[in-house]
Amino acid sequence: MSTETKILRYLINEIVKGGFREKIVETLYKEKVNSNVLTYLLTYHEVIPFFYLTLKDSSEKIPKYIYEGLTNHYYALLFKYLSLRDELLNILKEAKRENLLLIPIKGLSLAEYGYNRFGLRQMLDIDLLVKETDLVKAELILRRLGYKKRLTKGSEEYWLTKQCHLEFMKKNGDSNTLVDLHFSLDFNRYGKQVLINLWDRLQKHAIEGEECFLLSYEDSLISLALHQRRFGKICNLKYVCDAGLKKSKNLHS
Repeated sequence: MSTETKILRYLINEIVKGGFREKIVETLYKEKVNSNVLTYLLTYHEVIPFFYLTLKDSSEKIPKYIYEGLTNHYYALLFKYLSLRDELLNILKEAKRENLLLIPIKGLSLAEYGYNRFGLRQMLDIDLLVKETDLVKAELILRRLGYKKRLTKGSEEYWLTKQCHLEFMKKNGDSNTLVDLHFSLDFNRYGKQVLINLWDRLQKHAIEGEECFLLSYEDSLISLALHQRRFGKICNLKYVCDAGLKKSKNLHS
């Protein structure tokens, strides 16, 4: 096992179980580390925020070139996360005015549930779930907020009949904000419901004082798994952390 892989293994254990921080620090201090390889592994598995927050109090024991690169990566991801969180709040407020139930799912939902200890879960976009009967109403709200429908690799009919979501995009300065509007968590299976009684298991939550509803943590993990098998990186260790943090004392219930 390479030094970089060993560090990654220690990190996942630290996130899920705790007690491995000193092993990470010791390895970084005593062994030769290829920073490019380590950065690649941390980036691929989307665990840079965890790595930074685990080690920030031990910066004097970590090679400077590794710590500085780590810090830059972390704050770029933090800025992205906070931007997405602010945009989510804007959407939820607008939906509330229209008496529309929109459910944050996947990344932002899991970040609100279980990542207090390790900071912010890395993510790239906003995922929302709406009842299929409210899809048009939700689309109108997103359009009003400046979003445009983004139909890649197919027509709108394809996304409505062969997939489970529509994608929307809005320009924010030099970057784009993406919203995936899900009207189901999986393909239509001959009229059978996906996760029966899903809407009855919603849990009340508050983000910056804004009341909203989230899927139960178990339903959140299942929804993530359903999506990952089609679009994600199934070997991404970030999802191991998602599941492992179900037992965390910091998990809201």
